Amino acid sequence: MSEQDKYAAMFQKLTGQTGTTETQEETDIIDTSNVTERGLPTTNSKCSKCDNDTAYWYLQQIRGADESETRFFVCTKCEYRWRENDN
Repeated sequence: MSEQDKYAAMFQKLTGQTGTTETQEETDIIDTSNVTERGLPTTNSKCSKCDNDTAYWYLQQIRGADESETRFFVCTKCEYRWRENDN
């Protein structure tokens, strides 16, 4: 199992979400409230709102199954949310 698969499985276990379906839209909301209680992994990523250098992150499949997953970040200080630009 790859590291990415391990984190996806951990996210699924922590959030109770089984991933996306074929009918799920990009605008569907993922509950990331109480991220500190969910045990999400952290990484060094700078928040554009408060300049904090640490963020929680998780992966989610928001496009077709043949597309890569999108990495989302949540600032550990102000809880601002953003996603990684993979273009």
